[in-house]
Amino acid sequence: MAIDGQNPLRLTNHPKTDKVPNWSPDSKSIVFTSNRNRGNWDIYKMNIDGQNVVRLTDDLVKDDRASWSPDSMKIVFTAPA
Repeated sequence: MAIDGQNPLRLTNHPKTDKVPNWSPDSKSIVFTSNRNRGNWDIYKMNIDGQNVVRLTDDLVKDDRASWSPDSMKIVFTAPA
């Protein structure tokens, strides 16, 4: 959306839930959590225009709250032990 909040653009349109987006420091990518695969909560990454969605984790635990390193090269997230 524009800086004034006008013209919002939907980046995801999936029947499952996408949540907790986080912009990369270099403003090129977004990581987010979704249960779009078998209902498991995994971490995904996409371009800021919503294109090139890639699943980064694939496990049976709830991955959540992804964040970027300052150089946008690494991603950290929480998962139960």
